[in-house]
Amino acid sequence: MAVSVVEGCFLTGSTIALIVYLLFLYTIAVNRNRQPFHSPFFALTFSLGVADVLQLLHTYVFLRFPSFGWLTDAVYLRLSLPVVNYASCAMWGIAFTQHVFVFVLAANRCSAIVFPHNHGQRWSTKVTGASIAISWVTGLIFITPKIFFSKEVYYRIIDNDTREATIVWGAPGILRYYVYLSFGMNGTINVLCFACYAAIFYTACHRQMTSLGRRHKLPLNKRKTTMDGLETTVTLILSSPSQPRSPLALLNIWQKRELKLAFCGFLIFVFMFIYGLGVGYMSIDGSPKTQDARRGVWLATSDIFSGINPFLVLGISKSVRKCFFETITCSSGGADGASSTNTTQCKSIKEQVPRPTPDEDEQF
Repeated sequence: MAVSVVEGCFLTGSTIALIVYLLFLYTIAVNRNRQPFHSPFFALTFSLGVADVLQLLHTYVFLRFPSFGWLTDAVYLRLSLPVVNYASCAMWGIAFTQHVFVFVLAANRCSAIVFPHNHGQRWSTKVTGASIAISWVTGLIFITPKIFFSKEVYYRIIDNDTREATIVWGAPGILRYYVYLSFGMNGTINVLCFACYAAIFYTACHRQMTSLGRRHKLPLNKRKTTMDGLETTVTLILSSPSQPRSPLALLNIWQKRELKLAFCGFLIFVFMFIYGLGVGYMSIDGSPKTQDARRGVWLATSDIFSGINPFLVLGISKSVRKCFFETITCSSGGADGASSTNTTQCKSIKEQVPRPTPDEDEQF
């Protein structure tokens, strides 16, 4: 069948987002011992990215493609019941895991910005690993009732001419339970994330206003800046011997990063909220065609929510963006001369990067 203009736009956008996301995850993986990637934030971001990519792949392979009428008779109507049940469970479970990861990221950022004292101890390697494991396990727990109580899941043709098909649940009561539960959990997590990012935004703005009021009183030769009882060694965190800067300049950079992070968190909250609206719009009753039409809104919000994260991080963080393009350039092939030049540049870049220190952990 011919894909509509809207569906074609989402298909093209999701394909681009998937490619960028995979390159973004590759960048984090190969630079995990470099700054700014050597931190719990990017460990959590990498895990969220895995969930986002899996969700994009599952929704397109098991929902979008059959709704386009692609391979309906050759593949989807021939799939066994366990495979279709797996597809349905995976999409619901991964979606829940995505939300948990976003909340864990919000808690991590709130700890770093609002309660910076002993943040490194609170988010040790073990704690970060446990948070990642728990986030994945909660998705499995969330979908467990469906695994045992709703095994009748199958594809049904909704248009004989175009051979469009969609997944139909054999137990509408279980579907209703999951729609209501998902909407409630989405709302709860959105409220918690909003509270975290509101606290971050308030703290960053308050510190910005405080520094503006005290700027004329700040001695340029001091190595530490005290604001509201919080002592931050900005010189040790943001300066380097080759690029010495005044404490006032370093403080301004630190505050701008906080404001950028608050803005990034707010955007994530907005897309989570939009996703929640898509879940609430899903139809529980009605014909399979009606359910598929309303499910299309949820799929659109899911595409945006699953693919937006790397664009936000790359757009806001200059250091991440620079490393992203350096990694792509170093990984690309081409002519022998170009390839040799890229390899030399990559080695030079990596040799120039110092080993990270605990104080550098929050340079995002």
